[in-house]
Amino acid sequence: ENILTYTKNYIRENFSRNIDFEILAESIGYSHDRFRHLFTEKFGVSPYRYLLNRRIAIAKDLLKNTELKSKDVALRSGFNSNVRFNIMFKNGTG
Repeated sequence: ENILTYTKNYIRENFSRNIDFEILAESIGYSHDRFRHLFTEKFGVSPYRYLLNRRIAIAKDLLKNTELKSKDVALRSGFNSNVRFNIMFKNGTG
């Protein structure tokens, strides 16, 4: 259980990096599928969805509280392209 909390904190703190969930799972001694299952069971969302939600929350804050261009918001919130950011942001916020 502490390992899952550790990984959740790791994802939260490293949201702007490219996180390989397979490597993360292996580093804590689980297969990718088992890690995804346990994480989802404990936190109610998959690790990928948690990361995406975190990135969208950061992007919302940046859009609301800064004058940054969409491209810069995308990069600062962990998206590797403005096009990807626009698609994921629209899907994630409706």
